[in-house]
Amino acid sequence: MGRLRYFGLLWVFFLIAVTNTINVYSQLEKSLKLDSIFQEYARENYPGMNILVQKEGEVLFSKSYGLADIQKKEEFTQHSKINLGAITRQFTAAGIMILKDRDKLTLEQSVGDILDMPDYASDITINHLLLQVSGLPFSFHDVTNITNEELLDFLHEKNQLSFKPNTRAQHNPANYALLALIIEKISGKDYRKFMEDNVFKPLRMNHTEVFKDGWFSGVKNRATGYIFNSEENDFDISEKELGNDYLRGVTGVFSDMNDLKKWLSVWKSDVLLSESSLKIAKRIKFFRNAKFFYGFGWRRGFNAGHNYLFAGGSDMGYTSFIFMHPSENFELIILHNQTSIFGLHRNAFEILNLYSDKQYEVK
Repeated sequence: MGRLRYFGLLWVFFLIAVTNTINVYSQLEKSLKLDSIFQEYARENYPGMNILVQKEGEVLFSKSYGLADIQKKEEFTQHSKINLGAITRQFTAAGIMILKDRDKLTLEQSVGDILDMPDYASDITINHLLLQVSGLPFSFHDVTNITNEELLDFLHEKNQLSFKPNTRAQHNPANYALLALIIEKISGKDYRKFMEDNVFKPLRMNHTEVFKDGWFSGVKNRATGYIFNSEENDFDISEKELGNDYLRGVTGVFSDMNDLKKWLSVWKSDVLLSESSLKIAKRIKFFRNAKFFYGFGWRRGFNAGHNYLFAGGSDMGYTSFIFMHPSENFELIILHNQTSIFGLHRNAFEILNLYSDKQYEVK
């Protein structure tokens, strides 16, 4: 009887060892496949890229490729910072929700109650700005190198909205530029200081900052931004640069991979925002025939009956991309010091399919 028990235990240990070996091999195989997707960024004298894949809170893949500075041969690492571009708008949305949680404003409040808005925009609410449904008559095709204050002057020169609020969505930088002004007006702090005190410090995002031009305010560990020169088949340093004449709340947050991992937690639990604010932020505003749905700095879509969220920024020699799939408890972050990189949305589903029991359309 004792001998049978002994051999039985040996058999259990053998099965556990085989199962663990299979799991390790499977994980290695997936990592090799994922690595092959981004192998081109491992070439010599190529701009850098950081990739993070995690599922159910466990990091499944994390790797850095390429160079933060081609000329100096500095490697791109987990500490290399880039301008997050349009992902900055998520921080702006969080700032508004923090003020809401403190009863400093309501989402149904008219923007004109806080800022000097033109008469034709009297029906626009804070929520309209968050959801990109305001109809404000502005785009970067109209004007470049404009400040938030100059934007208000620009809007006063117009005489009507592009469309009635809440009738359709339009990706419009003016929405989040005005939200930044609202944060400043309500809090009494400039946007940079508000983010530092109320977002970055509480989350211990010690390597994240809002850009400020000046001799003593450079971004430490900043990667050089590049654009591809097809004629020379080489990379040029981006000539576009942030000065003081950029739209706060729309772009200008610099961060690295380690801090962005912390940022993901904001949208999964009440580490920064109340549960009620998170529920509001996760609601989807539907419009007929729309491919994606905007809100709170995210775009929302559907694939195989499941909703997912993503956001990307591509400007001034940098590309950033964040992807979240709630039902899979899956997240992906990509940071790159080159403009513009396409196909990251497609790559996200290629990677998700590696780690999911389901198969999603790669699109």
